[in-house]
Amino acid sequence: MNNFTLTIIILFFSFTLKGQINISLEQAVEQALENNNIVKIAKKNTEIAENSATIGNAGLLPTVVGNGNSNVGLNNSKLQFVTAPEPLIIPAARSSGYGTNLQANYILFGGFAAQYNFKRLKLNKDAASIQERVNIESIVMQVAQSYYGVLQSQINLKIQKTALEISKERLIRAQVKNELAGGSKIDFLNAKVDFNTDSISFINAQNNHNNALLKLKQVVNTNESLQIDTTLTLNTNLNLEELKTMAQDNNASLLNSEYNIQLAIMNTKISQSSIIPKLSINGTYNFNHSENEASVVTFSENSGFSGALQLSIPIWDGSKKNIEIQNTKTNLSIAELNKYEAESVLNRDLETAFANYKNAITISNLDKLNIETAELNFERSNELFKVGQINNTDFRTAQLNLLRIKNQASVNKINIKLAEIELLRLSGQLLN
Repeated sequence: MNNFTLTIIILFFSFTLKGQINISLEQAVEQALENNNIVKIAKKNTEIAENSATIGNAGLLPTVVGNGNSNVGLNNSKLQFVTAPEPLIIPAARSSGYGTNLQANYILFGGFAAQYNFKRLKLNKDAASIQERVNIESIVMQVAQSYYGVLQSQINLKIQKTALEISKERLIRAQVKNELAGGSKIDFLNAKVDFNTDSISFINAQNNHNNALLKLKQVVNTNESLQIDTTLTLNTNLNLEELKTMAQDNNASLLNSEYNIQLAIMNTKISQSSIIPKLSINGTYNFNHSENEASVVTFSENSGFSGALQLSIPIWDGSKKNIEIQNTKTNLSIAELNKYEAESVLNRDLETAFANYKNAITISNLDKLNIETAELNFERSNELFKVGQINNTDFRTAQLNLLRIKNQASVNKINIKLAEIELLRLSGQLLN
């Protein structure tokens, strides 16, 4: 690969850094949550559950219904009176009437079904809020993974760019030595092969970086060019037992399973209340007015109140209510089993994530020593290579070892951060 091609690569790299918007992880999360349809739907569901959790919707308030009616008629009437020899004929006799009534009904005792229903509606509200939180946490994790994926690709791109510059310098030196000082043709060809290899690695790193940025843009849902904050702050002091304790009270999935148990309990109580006698009271106010030209009574009007107590006793419905009660009890058992399973999965995930976290920290501490050793080795190899005391193979080995160790060190640091974020999610602290 000639110098012109190298210049194109460097210019391409420089161009991608222009006109970009700096964005922190917090800003990326905020923007992703604002634009994500799943989160919007979850918020709407929470809103619906909140609107529904009222005593009126639960059936704890009286119901009042108003009715009105009006009628008009024209009828040809023929009336025969005992005292008259001939019938009385009234053509197109007009009749009209109107009326209204108000009906009020209130359940004095319904087996506490309305009270249980109100508790269920409030549980639905809390459960919807937890589900919204689950969706938000999922988006936060997606953003974090994409964000640090960009960081990893950016670090690797920088490493590959440095390697390419070193190979370029080595190629120029080998070319000059070959042309002017009678150097080895083999050394020049080796330097050219390594330069071409590093050029390809740089191009691939650039492509990987662009793909990582594209993925982040898709998650954040933006068309703007992004540039991330490369600062990486690590918390290496997390404690597993403390995380487990917090998870028992704050983990969203565990809380969701607990709400499902409470909802199943309420459903069981509501179904059981259906076999209990119900006592209700109702009252009605009626007003009616009528006129009829063809009637002996041409005008009538009445109004008044009426009230009643009604006792309803379920006797037999084909065992439908008993089957419903049995099914709700079974659903309660299922909800309890799901909670046990959720606890088991949570403990397993916590221990796995913590093991990954501690392993990444241990490796990262070793990486520091490896980088120092690899840098010293490369610096010494570079000096010896310039004076001809080591060959191309030894120099290239030292260079590749340094690149590999630096890249792996960056991967390990990002693994620490991702494991830290996962532990915060599992323990219910991610959104704090």
